[in-house]
Amino acid sequence: MVTWIEAWEELNAPKGTETNAPRVTE
Repeated sequence: MVTWIEAWEELNAPKGTETNAPRVTE
C-alpha cells in the first residue's frame, strides 16, 4: 500500500524531472 503523500510527491516530483518541478523545491 502506498500512502497518499507518497503518491502525491511522486506526481509532483517525477524521477529525473526535479528541475521541472519548482513547486517541490519550495
